[in-house]
Amino acid sequence: MVIRAGLFDIETVQAFGIDIYKVFNLLFICCAGIAAVAGVIIGAMRSINPVMDADFITVAVIVIVIGGLGSFRGAVIGSLILGLAESFGAQAIPGLAKFTTWAIMAAVLLLRPEGLFPEK
Repeated sequence: MVIRAGLFDIETVQAFGIDIYKVFNLLFICCAGIAAVAGVIIGAMRSINPVMDADFITVAVIVIVIGGLGSFRGAVIGSLILGLAESFGAQAIPGLAKFTTWAIMAAVLLLRPEGLFPEK
């Protein structure tokens, strides 16, 4: 609650005697530690190389294109569509699993260039 209050009104939180900057620094340290642990886990699961983020970035761009730029609901539904297409594509035609995701993106771009759920 202190963090949420500090985001909206720093002066009021400081008036209650809470050092909000110390709270923000502690929050940053905790989040950086969690990110470091996640990096170690991903590093153990995948091979580490300079272009290891290319797969994640490509999938993220496809999800945004499918769902619509700026739409949270579109991002969630786009990721579900992408995950299901890749899973079913891998089961149906194992060699063309990645092709199904690109085909869905192309179809969405042809039919609705702004995405399935564009920002209003």
